[in-house]
Amino acid sequence: MFPARLASLFGFVLIAIPAAVQGVRLDVPRVEDFVRRWNVAATVIGDYVYIDGGEINQFENGTIDEAPVYQVNSTLSIDISTSWTTSDVSIRTIGKPNAPRNAPMIWTDKEGTGGFYSWGGVFSLGRSVTGSEMWKFSADGRGGGSWSLFQDFANPEAFKILLSPERGAYANTDDKGFLIGGSVWGWTQLGFTDTQAIPGMVSFDMRTKEISNGTANDAGSNRSPFETLIGARAHFIPANTGTKSHQGLILVLGGHRSYVDRQVSLEDSPGFDFRNLSFFDPETGERYWQIATGDIPPYPRAHFCVTGFAVAGVGYDVFIFGGRNEAQQSHYDDAYILSLPGFVWTLFPTPPAGPRFFQSVFTIIFTMNPH
Repeated sequence: MFPARLASLFGFVLIAIPAAVQGVRLDVPRVEDFVRRWNVAATVIGDYVYIDGGEINQFENGTIDEAPVYQVNSTLSIDISTSWTTSDVSIRTIGKPNAPRNAPMIWTDKEGTGGFYSWGGVFSLGRSVTGSEMWKFSADGRGGGSWSLFQDFANPEAFKILLSPERGAYANTDDKGFLIGGSVWGWTQLGFTDTQAIPGMVSFDMRTKEISNGTANDAGSNRSPFETLIGARAHFIPANTGTKSHQGLILVLGGHRSYVDRQVSLEDSPGFDFRNLSFFDPETGERYWQIATGDIPPYPRAHFCVTGFAVAGVGYDVFIFGGRNEAQQSHYDDAYILSLPGFVWTLFPTPPAGPRFFQSVFTIIFTMNPH
């Protein structure tokens, strides 16, 4: 049932794409020089996919570059209104003034021509580390855009005390962004040596520009569904897709429960299972738990990718792929779909690409030509 339905409704895009552009040690190398791209964040705005952050491996003069990775210094965009393959896709590079980071968190703002906010992540190769900074990318509606340091918070003092996170679970509604948990260390923010878990949840109102910091014990809409959470993923499920919420719900999957009073070690931190599902209402902060059935994905699982899509007249399906088992130092190559409101997991045919983690995946809705 699932393969036929998926093929008729949408396409998945997993970001690890080479491109036919001449040159070596570039953000977009030639197809024959491309090895892998990872630690990226990506979003869809209008007819374009925007890809930010990450590192790349590539061949140089027929051999693998001696450096283990090469930082990506540009933001990339791909036109998804036209047909292409991974061998002939045209990838545009957009310059950026801020230092490259791996796996930054992004909140997508679709007002006007659109854009996104970027915060946190790991400074590539531990270089040019700064304090906590949020950057804004403003799209131009034609696959381009520009970066600026965002400082227009309604409550700037609240942002100044926040630590610059990595490995947090983030998602956003149409007007609010959320970041749950994460960790901080010497390659994410100045002044740190050991890796420390960040408790609670940060929310950002993209209309009022107010940022809020809550903890698990706070009352109100900004309380976190978890005390600590590292390596998990979050996904916004819109209203009218099988949930009882009029505002939609945010689903939180996977990751690890860590500690705030000691050095973080995910190998020794309990993992969250995929049977007891956690949701929260982005408007009220009310939390929900639901037991799922079916092909429960194995865990602990961190750094996997997640996307979802509405199924007309039925509900909503959530797709996950890959990830890493920190306890066993191994990687996953499996894919699952969680069907709502039935809360049933189904093992999806395994993609042929092999194990992946620190990738981005998203859904592209398209209309099929019956001819």
